[in-house]
Amino acid sequence: MLLVSLALGAGAPATARADVVTLDSDEVIEGRIVEESPTEITIEFDSGRVVLRRSQIRTIERRPWRAAPPAAGAAAGPSPSAPRSPAGGADAPAAGRAGEAVSPASAAPPTAPAALAPEPAPQAALAARLQQLLEQARAAAGASEEVFTALGPEAVPLLAERLRDRSLPEQVREAMAVALQQLDPHPAAVPALVVLLHDSNPIVALNAAWSLGALADQAIEAAPTLRSVALDGTRPAMVRAAALYAYDAVGGAQARETALALLGEPSELIRARARQIVRAHFAARAAATLQELTRQLDGPEATARAEAALLLGELGDTYSHTRLIGLIRPGSRRDPSPRVRLEAVRALRASAHPEALAALLGALEDEDAAVRAMAALVLGRRQSRAAVAPLLRKLYDIDPAVRRAAARALEQITGQRHGTAIDRWRRWWESEGKRRFGEGS
Repeated sequence: MLLVSLALGAGAPATARADVVTLDSDEVIEGRIVEESPTEITIEFDSGRVVLRRSQIRTIERRPWRAAPPAAGAAAGPSPSAPRSPAGGADAPAAGRAGEAVSPASAAPPTAPAALAPEPAPQAALAARLQQLLEQARAAAGASEEVFTALGPEAVPLLAERLRDRSLPEQVREAMAVALQQLDPHPAAVPALVVLLHDSNPIVALNAAWSLGALADQAIEAAPTLRSVALDGTRPAMVRAAALYAYDAVGGAQARETALALLGEPSELIRARARQIVRAHFAARAAATLQELTRQLDGPEATARAEAALLLGELGDTYSHTRLIGLIRPGSRRDPSPRVRLEAVRALRASAHPEALAALLGALEDEDAAVRAMAALVLGRRQSRAAVAPLLRKLYDIDPAVRRAAARALEQITGQRHGTAIDRWRRWWESEGKRRFGEGS
């Protein structure tokens, strides 16, 4: 099982909640859930937000989280025992940065020796001190990232170079990698960070990617390697997602195309990052993006077709919505995959297409229960008065999830609160519902 630890957003209090989401793919994502709906959740972390579909989620755990106490003059960070997403760079919470008040009474006690003052030190002295720390860490078979962050931003190129030493204990290398991305990025470290992208330790490679992303266009030379890692199906999903983020952040010329190519990935983490990039680049390349997404609707991979349907519903025009309607209606263009039909139904939730309502009503009769349930939820969200009678019939559906979805939709449209109690709904329909929501009302 891979753990993807997404650091909480800048300025988070010392005591906060870390929400742990386990996906069906066994990926574990740790961050802060800031938005929830019946079908999606949004997790926030330093570099932005990721939207995950509940259909891809196995469990959600909310548990207390306390940030590690920062070393004097250095940013605080979690334990190196878990992979990390970027906490360093311009958005990272750091003691003594502009706009933050740090009183001597509340500052954490320094964890580094007094000799490691934050003022600039000559590279030779830094190299000697780093060597001393590495020898101590090797003897102890471990170290915390605070030991290395206390060296200060001037040590970033040295840390990146020494990380290439595979003779160091892996726990030490992980602590160095985490410290590297917590410190301010340094362009001189780019060549070493590019090498570290290929490291077999996923924590090292992950933090190298985040560090390159924090450098933005100062790390443009890393773009080809970042793209290669993002597309490499043999690498861990968390490393590929970080590389895709960094490729876009450094200004990779094919970020949009790369994201489109990754919409069919098994990993929801990669697909979520790809969706973000497609959305971000849509305004600049709207026509080309819609054309490529429409082309993917005819592709061989159901996952890619489903992702394309979802994005077309959000970004598309009338023609795109016509294609989505064709995916769920009986006929030659109807998609054989229930997952694709489900996403097409979801994508039509806000569509103003004149045939969207009829298509959604038809989807209530889909042979797949998940599609029928989604159609009911979408009709409820659209407040479709014409859907009341068909939704009442769905209260008799053989699948309990469909019955619950129909009841919820009916409550949204009518304002009644009868749950799945069929008799109560029947009495309401006969007494007033038919007059208010029946044909010709």
